[in-house]
Amino acid sequence: MKIKREALRRIFTIGLGVLGCLALPISGCQRTEPSNAAPVNKKALVALRAERRAMAHRPRRIIFNNDGDDIMFSGESKTLVEEFLKKRTTALLGSQVDTIFYSDAQSFGYFTHRTKVGETFMTQKFPVDGQIRENATPDLIKSGIDPLQLMVEFCRKNNLEIFWSCRMNDTHDSYTAGYGPYFFPKLKKDHPEYLVGGKDEIPPYGPWSSVDYTRPEVRDLAFKYFEEVCQNYDVNGIELDYFRHAMFFNSVAWGGQASPAELDMLTDMVRRIRKMTEVESIKKGKPILLSIRVPDSVEYCRAIGLDLEKWLAEGLVDMLTVTCYFQLNPWEYSVKLGHKHGVSVYAGLSESRVKAGMATGWPSDFQRNSNLSYRGRAMQAWQSGVDGIYMFNYFDPNAPVWRELGDKQELLVKNKVYFMSPRGYGYPGSYVKDGDKFRNTPTLNVANPIGLLANQTVKMTLVMAEDFPGAEKRKLRPEITCHLWVKDMAAGDRVDVKMNGRLLENVKASGESLDYRIEPADVKNGDNVFELTPQTASQVDLQDFIVAVTYLAPQEKVKNI
Repeated sequence: MKIKREALRRIFTIGLGVLGCLALPISGCQRTEPSNAAPVNKKALVALRAERRAMAHRPRRIIFNNDGDDIMFSGESKTLVEEFLKKRTTALLGSQVDTIFYSDAQSFGYFTHRTKVGETFMTQKFPVDGQIRENATPDLIKSGIDPLQLMVEFCRKNNLEIFWSCRMNDTHDSYTAGYGPYFFPKLKKDHPEYLVGGKDEIPPYGPWSSVDYTRPEVRDLAFKYFEEVCQNYDVNGIELDYFRHAMFFNSVAWGGQASPAELDMLTDMVRRIRKMTEVESIKKGKPILLSIRVPDSVEYCRAIGLDLEKWLAEGLVDMLTVTCYFQLNPWEYSVKLGHKHGVSVYAGLSESRVKAGMATGWPSDFQRNSNLSYRGRAMQAWQSGVDGIYMFNYFDPNAPVWRELGDKQELLVKNKVYFMSPRGYGYPGSYVKDGDKFRNTPTLNVANPIGLLANQTVKMTLVMAEDFPGAEKRKLRPEITCHLWVKDMAAGDRVDVKMNGRLLENVKASGESLDYRIEPADVKNGDNVFELTPQTASQVDLQDFIVAVTYLAPQEKVKNI
């Protein structure tokens, strides 16, 4: 059901009082209607919400989260706009990117867009790691525009969605070296009592410069930041990014878990933001969506202060993106959770920070940040039923990922590499005490190996998805290989590997790498169970595990075994 914009604009003149008088309150959010409230057109509000639901579930192949660093450069005023867009945006045209999330917060309340509520980052030059970085924001603002407005105009012109993404507690300013001192806003200087710690009072969990959301002033400011953007910029939606960085309460920073009262504080703030988006939606005559990015565990979210399941159940959220530094559950967990409440779910593919993989001697395609690895990760997410792919901390607009990861059918018959643990460990315990107990995914990588005991079997599950019949129609022949990196193997030792009950043969040892051939008939779309049994005299360490899929023309020979 679609509602015309002009009709919505004429419904009524909206003031702040509407926040308390909107008809059909969201479940669980009861507010007393003020006696002087303007009459509400209930039918129009129902239509608005119906259109919002339709917008929330429109196809989005890839969402690109741009962290706003593209304005950190110097340039001639005549070409400033062109240079800014060229850095990360222009080359995306014609790709599978349907939506841009523009995140321009340098710290809590410190932005590169024009703001009267927060502070605009106007430092033009500052040192980072021994080099001078430059900020073009002041020059843009002098010319009457800012980075967020430019991004909105670009997306409007090119039929792309644009969301403003705000990191609910960005704490890059906690780093005493590099750009930390330059990203430290006046708000935090003037109000150290808003923070969970200090430079000389470092809490055991989370960065010390995190703002404490028990403070009503902090919650009010967060609300006003979103309200100001919704009023002044023609955005399709807003994102509350709770994963960069995931610290919100003083109690959690100092070793506790969020209390019911603290959970309610953030829930009330999200309700308030949701109500505001409805107010501004009716003013503009079109819906403003609300998206969140959170850890992928209801229990972990509650521990740090996010009552995720309540937010979903109350209809406060339209879109859900999960994972960043770590992944706690298989993708299916979040898909089931979001879809249960009618919310679209996006798989966040942050860059891997496992750097030691290059030491294995494996080829570059076998590294976690390779294009083939991103294909495997995306295919695992699509297989689970996600609604789209969300790219974070990946900024090369000319990279192949933007034209590949959003088409699951094409991706099925492309070469790819599946990692048993693509993100590595990630340290969920850095944000809350005993945070590791919430993890239900493997963490295998060179920094976190698994000890294999002699003659004892370890089972591991790897999600894969391929289209071998489709490849055959294209006259492509699949070659599948399994590769283990095992340390401390003695001469004559071996590791027997079964996949889905069948022993893998044709093993070849190359240094610490053990390579096995897999027959296509043994591969399942979905869970593939591997059983590893070391035939050794003592324990050996499994440091990494991948499966590579290569599609060859008839005359080609497989290269990875």
